[in-house]
Amino acid sequence: MVQAVTRVQEVALLSLHMEGLNRYESNREIFGVAIPASEKTTLVQYEFDAKLGVDGSQVKIEPTGPKSYRVTMPQFTGIGFDNPDFKDPLESNNTLGWLAEPAVQTRMVNNILSDENKQKYISQNEEALKEQAKVFYSGIIKSVDSEITVDFEFAE
Repeated sequence: MVQAVTRVQEVALLSLHMEGLNRYESNREIFGVAIPASEKTTLVQYEFDAKLGVDGSQVKIEPTGPKSYRVTMPQFTGIGFDNPDFKDPLESNNTLGWLAEPAVQTRMVNNILSDENKQKYISQNEEALKEQAKVFYSGIIKSVDSEITVDFEFAE
């Protein structure tokens, strides 16, 4: 059953395959002092494909001459995630580890998929995103006329 349809103009430019381990450590404290041997470590193994791109509705294509155009690109954004796979968490307890606060797997997953991490992926792949944006939009424009020159301006 479809409950809502939202029109979007998101353009995915890169798909990154990410794998890793997320670690959560906790221990029990009394009056701000950690109880010895109450440490607990939880590990969650994950993998997913992060999609990075732009909001296509914010891309501006303007003529700058008879056979030249300027493409103004908005800031890159995290569009979403595909094929997420989160393994069951593994826990390691010290002798009194049962006293420590248990890890909340949902919170760990939300941390992995956070906006902060999306921004980190964008920063690490900014040059590849710019290059792919040039290839994508130049291809569209030059399919009309191969003699057209295209300049790009990227948001800071």
